[in-house]
Amino acid sequence: MLNSAVRNLLVVSLLTFLAVAQSTTELKLPGPAVQKLMLGTWYIRVQYEASPELPKGDVGIGEEKWYPGPGGLSLIEEYREKNSKGEISGLGVAWWDAKLGAYHVLWCDSTDAVGCTIPNGLARWEGEQLALNVDQEMSGKKMKFREAFSEITSASFKQTLSMGESDRDLKPFVTIWATRKPDQSATAK
Repeated sequence: MLNSAVRNLLVVSLLTFLAVAQSTTELKLPGPAVQKLMLGTWYIRVQYEASPELPKGDVGIGEEKWYPGPGGLSLIEEYREKNSKGEISGLGVAWWDAKLGAYHVLWCDSTDAVGCTIPNGLARWEGEQLALNVDQEMSGKKMKFREAFSEITSASFKQTLSMGESDRDLKPFVTIWATRKPDQSATAK
């Protein structure tokens, strides 16, 4: 499977994006109107860059579902991916902290040995891009992780996970392209 830093970052990243699946409950989290575009179910293509754990890189495919939590005050994500190493499933929850002006994240997935992770960073909107910045120790080194959701439209979005020893050294190691799943109700009639 993926190394723990990559796995944790992927888990965190998938959770932090404040987009939700279509539901009768309205999303009440603060943020730009663009986050409403993210409501729904998405096909995903995951590109892993070459690394010591994956010398040739890898590609995964799967699905993400985003929907409001109780009262629309939190966000829930369901994640499923298949890649050459196997299957990953996850469940995430994000919620707004008005005092900090940012979102907290909880992520649980099938590759996390302890079950769930709460990253030490917070997710914030930077214009119409949502970014999570996390400081983490890895093999005795302090590392920076950044996950950014960008190019958000009603039909697609891009999610980029990067890491490095400093903000200047950040290099992408996972890129996720999401495409909205067509509405099944129209074809089911």
